[in-house]
Amino acid sequence: MKDAQKLIKDWKMATVWGAILWVLIFVAVTVMMFGLPGLYQNWCPLIVNPFLIGFCAYMYFKGVKGKINDALILGIYWVILGTVLDLLVTVPLFVKGYSFFGQWTLWLGWLETIIIPALTLKYLKRK
Repeated sequence: MKDAQKLIKDWKMATVWGAILWVLIFVAVTVMMFGLPGLYQNWCPLIVNPFLIGFCAYMYFKGVKGKINDALILGIYWVILGTVLDLLVTVPLFVKGYSFFGQWTLWLGWLETIIIPALTLKYLKRK
């Protein structure tokens, strides 16, 4: 258990901000899907999501000191948490299939989720 505790400094806050991030992205994508049907499919989530990821990472790292590796691990944890929530909520209630996980925009979004917390932490350390 000690090794797991070292991976993420504050599991509770990592989980809370990861769940908040998932809800924010879910709402943003839903709004874009109905408000901007042509743009929704490709680029809008990839432009909006970094701001949401950055906000959640900023809020997490305001209360938790960390290094770049901590931020990358946090991003990986958020991808795992978001995937579990997608499997439990998005797929059965809205998508009705697993082809959702093959979309390139989702994979690029996961990459953003891993990288942006590290960039946010780097920004916070410069302040």
